Formats: sequence, C-alpha cells, structure tokens
Amino acid sequence: MYNREKMFELYDLHWSTHPDKKCEICGKQLWGENNTMYHDHILEKSSYPELMYEIENLVLCCPDCHANKRYETHEKFIEQAKERFGIT
Repeated sequence: MYNREKMFELYDLHWSTHPDKKCEICGKQLWGENNTMYHDHILEKSSYPELMYEIENLVLCCPDCHANKRYETHEKFIEQAKERFGIT
C-alpha cells in the first residue's frame, strides 16, 4: 500500500546518495532542490508494488528521461533490476 511519507523518505535518501545530481540515463545536470520527478521507479510501482520502497529500484533522472523509458540506457536499468530482483 502506498505511503506518501515513506516514499518521500526514500526519495530523500536516494537524492543524498547522488552528490553530483546528474541524470543517470543521459547525464544531464539536475537543478534545484530534490524533486519527486527526479526519482523514477525502474520497475513500475503498478506492476511491482512489492518493490515500491526498494532504493535499488530507483534511478535518478531528468524530467525528459522520466517521461520516456525508451532510451537504450533506461532499458539496461530495467534488465539489471529484473536480474537483481530475480524477475524473469
């Protein structure tokens, strides 16, 4: 079940682990404060609710990459996450 407070705590922790604040997909510099749009669930919450609060299921990304998961690099993150979590 979705818990907004828990999600924001996860986003804060994820943000703090990326000191360079760059998109992990395209390398673009992320500007300003921590923004929920910068955190993308690699394996979607709707399809994998059990991974919703797993920091290893997040990627820091710019709004453009967040909106478009067809980038080759993003597909690589999806495949790696499936392997990491044992999803076939």
